[in-house]
Amino acid sequence: MTKPRITRIVAATAATLALLVGAIGLLHTPLGKPWLMKIGGCPIDESPASAEKSRVKTVRVERGTEVAPAHAALGFQLETLDREGVRAWASDNSVQCTEKREATFFACKHVSAAALHRSTGADEVDFTFRPGDRKLVSVTTYRFGLSVAEARSGFDTATVSLARDLGEAHTRRDTESLAAPYATASLAYRYRDLLVDVTATNLPGKGVGLMESYVSAVD
Repeated sequence: MTKPRITRIVAATAATLALLVGAIGLLHTPLGKPWLMKIGGCPIDESPASAEKSRVKTVRVERGTEVAPAHAALGFQLETLDREGVRAWASDNSVQCTEKREATFFACKHVSAAALHRSTGADEVDFTFRPGDRKLVSVTTYRFGLSVAEARSGFDTATVSLARDLGEAHTRRDTESLAAPYATASLAYRYRDLLVDVTATNLPGKGVGLMESYVSAVD
């Protein structure tokens, strides 16, 4: 084997490992836990109190200093909407939701585009409520098994929509292509009262997954 060929192999291996480590590192942050739950990496079964404690701990570390200019999460108002409001939305849009953690967590499957007032629906939309006052504190959408083109389109659509409502993202990590194994594109907003994350990750054998997460940073 020639030296140039060995050099190319080493470089390619290093690049692949960098992508893998970057993706795994991102997914194992506190805000990446829901994503890991969905792809089967780290099953999590928390009590309402434990889930709320985790949220508060995370937002105290992650939040910024400026107040968000808007607080609607895909049309759902954080810190205002309660369980009955989400139940009414589900009923009006024929969405089936499973209630867990003493009804502080709703997992809603196969949500249509119309129900989200968007051009595309979601495989799942999860809602989390504060145990005390039952107010909505997070909304997360998931799309699975996407093609690279579908994932890129969804990521770009979210980017434009969020820029319109919240301004430019505070951080953004992008790749020219999501075709490589574990390639990841992400953006994040870190306001004093709102955390927003959009992440697209190429999961070998499973297609590209796209997650959009809104979390109240009020503790």
